Amino acid sequence: MADRKEVDARIAALEAKKRSLKLQLDKLSEELVEAQRQQVLCMQREESVRKSLADTRQSYGESIKAAEAAEGKYTRLHDRFDEVSRYVVTLAGNSKDMVAEIDEKASGELTKKLSRITQAYVGTCRDHLRFIEDRMNTVSMNVKKLAQQKEALETGSSKMMSGFTSAAALTGVDSTSTGGADSSVLNTYTARTNEATMNQIKQVGGREIRSQMLEESRRLTECRQAAIDFVQPLKSKVDVETFRLEGERIESLYRHTLAVLKQAEVDEETASSNASPSGAAQNDEILEETASLGMTTSEEESMNDAQPDVKV
Repeated sequence: MADRKEVDARIAALEAKKRSLKLQLDKLSEELVEAQRQQVLCMQREESVRKSLADTRQSYGESIKAAEAAEGKYTRLHDRFDEVSRYVVTLAGNSKDMVAEIDEKASGELTKKLSRITQAYVGTCRDHLRFIEDRMNTVSMNVKKLAQQKEALETGSSKMMSGFTSAAALTGVDSTSTGGADSSVLNTYTARTNEATMNQIKQVGGREIRSQMLEESRRLTECRQAAIDFVQPLKSKVDVETFRLEGERIESLYRHTLAVLKQAEVDEETASSNASPSGAAQNDEILEETASLGMTTSEEESMNDAQPDVKV
């Protein structure tokens, strides 16, 4: 009995130990599996590192090859640069005088061309100023002709009035034997009619001449202003003293023509004041009055022509 109890106790102890060992085995198995998993992960990381190192090694190899190629190219370029530098230095040393001579020659040619261009430009400007001067000469000649026409109109009117007055005086003297009253009426009619006619001729002709002279004055001022506007911008390009002679001629011609215009306009203003609207109306009245006198005079003359036998 005692032996069996010991055996049972021993069996129970062994089973308990077996269970304990089994639990430890399970735990060790789990630890082994975890360790194997970590081993796989480590192997994967090592493989990745090895692959990265291989790529890096290849990239470094390519970089080294590129650097060696660049170094070789730099060496060749450096050698070429040294060669070109020596060639340039040699060429500069040999061609310094030639370059200076070519530069001087080109500078001289450019100076000559610039001088010719400047002369041509100045010539063109002078031609334009001469064209303006010719236009002003034409205006001046027209003004002088108009002034002469005005003077001729006034002189002719004065001479015609003097002739009419002399004729009327002679008629009056010759008619003293026939009848003083009739000759006085006829002389008055003739004088007043001629005076009114001359005043109208002077008014119409004077207005026309004055209008033409004012137009020529406007053209003269435009020509002078055109010359000023043309020369003004040239100050920044050429010496304006170059056109002094042309400017003096234009200004002298302008002042001379202006003096003629002024004198003619003063005379015309005087004539206009004498031939005011009231004067024109007075001339019309004179013409109407002298027309009636003419009719009366004609009737009286016809009556006088019919009466000589009676008087005899």
